[in-house]
Amino acid sequence: MSTKTQQSSDLVNQYLDLCRQRDKLDDQFAQLKLAIAKFSQDTNQKLLKSGNNLLKIKQYSKTTFPQINQKGRKEVEEIMKNSKQWDQVIAFDITKLGLAYDRKELSPALIKKLTPLATKEKVIKITRSTFSKK
Repeated sequence: MSTKTQQSSDLVNQYLDLCRQRDKLDDQFAQLKLAIAKFSQDTNQKLLKSGNNLLKIKQYSKTTFPQINQKGRKEVEEIMKNSKQWDQVIAFDITKLGLAYDRKELSPALIKKLTPLATKEKVIKITRSTFSKK
């Protein structure tokens, strides 16, 4: 095998190996994140400390709408285009639509039309920081 072919093969294999490792770590990370969220909820602690490390846990629910190429997306777009509130999501940012929906910034009639297409998604945010002990 030529040096370039071997180098190419090595790079591809390293890349694929790291992808497999990342996928495994992503799964472990997701499971740990859920465990942290459950512990936080069960103990009513929003801040978890270990040494001088701090995790801040924030959990809430947010509304989502179908993404591009998902069932119901075109219907959501049509509802919005026909509404007088299209300017709130001018670039038709589906995330901004969800926020406007959650904040009740849309008219009740528009919310009623969108509700069958909306889903609630649980959000868990964990931020980490360090602090100095005094």
